[in-house]
Amino acid sequence: PPILAGNPIVIVGWIALLGGLLTLLARAIFGSAVPVGWAQIGLVVFVAGAALLISRLPRRRQLDDYLDDDPNDAPNDGPDGP
Repeated sequence: PPILAGNPIVIVGWIALLGGLLTLLARAIFGSAVPVGWAQIGLVVFVAGAALLISRLPRRRQLDDYLDDDPNDAPNDGPDGP
């Protein structure tokens, strides 16, 4: 499927995250050639994009995601198993 065919809110979140990151990266590489204001805007946009994407994550995992045919696929409760 095309990259931009998903949920528009998630697409905006990814664009904000990557755009803010590129702005901060440009400030780190080019230094004073990129104004401080642009770096501040890039930081705000990066944090907003990350917060948007994190807020769109599912709240709980479905147990059906782990169980198909083999009961050994279930997640462990700890390092020693259930």
